[in-house]
Amino acid sequence: MDEELIQQIVSFLSKYYGWELIIIGLTIALTMLVKIPVRKAADKYAQKNNIDKSVITWVIGVFPFVFSFILVFLLYFYRAGWNLDAISWKMVVVEASTLGGAAIGVYEFVKKLIKGITAKNKTQTIAVEGNTTVVTTTIKEMNNDGSVDNTTPSYVQNRHKKK
Repeated sequence: MDEELIQQIVSFLSKYYGWELIIIGLTIALTMLVKIPVRKAADKYAQKNNIDKSVITWVIGVFPFVFSFILVFLLYFYRAGWNLDAISWKMVVVEASTLGGAAIGVYEFVKKLIKGITAKNKTQTIAVEGNTTVVTTTIKEMNNDGSVDNTTPSYVQNRHKKK
């Protein structure tokens, strides 16, 4: 790639907030990569010591802010011509906090969206006898750990008019 093309790409990303979107995406990806081993270690530690795993897993909520701070710092460091004295630390902290919160929001939105799409609801009419309808509904819900709960509530609807 020639230098002019690289400058055009950098200019495009700067003009349309592309760097910020890349930082949000990288923050989510890095958090997910670190989150998995932390959860596994927390499960093992919790079982071994008979404690709740949240004693360890609370740090997962801090990861997006740490990663976004590092990535925003690198972006500002690049924009300042690799000069530490030219960096506005106040802006680094403000933008890192904003992008870290945005990364959490985007992740939770996508997680709920996928959960909603994958959940299957099915309703069946089992029997209709005269004025009584028996309906069984099977609802499959995915839990946070990936397991599926099957619940089957049933009810009878009586159509007799009260006198």
